[in-house]
Amino acid sequence: MMDQTPWGPFSSLDRTDRDLAHEILKWDKHQVLEGMVVERAFDQMLEHAASESNGDLQLLDLETFVVRSPNARSPPVAFVWLRGTQPGQRRYLDALAKVFTVYHLELINDDFHASRWDSKHLTPRRPLADLVREIGRKPRYQAVAQDVKDETRQNTAIWGFLAEALSTEQIWTQLVIPRLLVNFLLQPFFIGTWNLDRICLFREELWMLELKHKFPMGSGANFGLNDGELRMMRFMSDAGLRPAHMIIVKPVRDITVKPMYLFNNRQLRERAAVIGVEMTRQKIDLIERKPLRTSAKHTTITGAGTVGFRELPVSIFSRLGNYGEEGRKISPEILKLLTGDKLEQASGKWLGELAQAAPTAPWR
Repeated sequence: MMDQTPWGPFSSLDRTDRDLAHEILKWDKHQVLEGMVVERAFDQMLEHAASESNGDLQLLDLETFVVRSPNARSPPVAFVWLRGTQPGQRRYLDALAKVFTVYHLELINDDFHASRWDSKHLTPRRPLADLVREIGRKPRYQAVAQDVKDETRQNTAIWGFLAEALSTEQIWTQLVIPRLLVNFLLQPFFIGTWNLDRICLFREELWMLELKHKFPMGSGANFGLNDGELRMMRFMSDAGLRPAHMIIVKPVRDITVKPMYLFNNRQLRERAAVIGVEMTRQKIDLIERKPLRTSAKHTTITGAGTVGFRELPVSIFSRLGNYGEEGRKISPEILKLLTGDKLEQASGKWLGELAQAAPTAPWR
């Protein structure tokens, strides 16, 4: 059984073809590509923090996708692709196995193979295409709505940053293959798919970082938090990881604003607050008790339907700085967040002052 994509079998795709990479990326809605730009912005901050941590902070180079099991009585299933060999990987897989059925993915001869992971042994490898057809449902391939695929915004994300920041090999390994994996090799076979943004090791403790670029809702006192993402934080906490949520706050409260200002507009960059919070079990409990609300269709992965979310108070976050500050200023604050040191509290008033002062000149 082969893994099929709209561009041919997965194993047949030319991973030296930059144009093909860009075409595949543009299958997704423009917000997915813009999210890749934002994740690179976070990576720059995290890499600088790691370089200043005396070896305390290590970023794990991996991808994790969690899906619901078709059997309602079975735990969710986690698929983990390790792109290299690093300390902490086995501990991470062991931790996930406390709450999920875990499969370790390997890219062998240009195809994904999977082996069931538990703390004692790996089951024999088998093609991922065979496994998902055995444990999943009959595949349902969903198209992405055209009204959430703004080609200008897609091209801006690709040519304005990603194509220059990453080599062809990096574009395929870091961006294209994960999107092919979720869109065509996993998601069609399951109901509900979540990607864990970043996993890191800090002073021998595993952390899951949820990274976002958004602005507060309404009066500015709350953000929205996808209910599925909140559940992932709960699972991570139950697995023994420490989940944290970090946000680059948009200084212009308009969903049409593209993230490229993070790199080419100094005035806006200096108004983009960076905030963070460790999502302890107490905080997760607090948010789970809030009413479940329904988001607009543009927030879903295909631009159709709705997603449930809950309010996340700005006041539970700490100030880490602003994106325009030099790494030497913001890195210590990130490390303090992970250490548990006291930080200055964020507030809706502070974010409002940054937003009100943001220039109204054109941005890209």
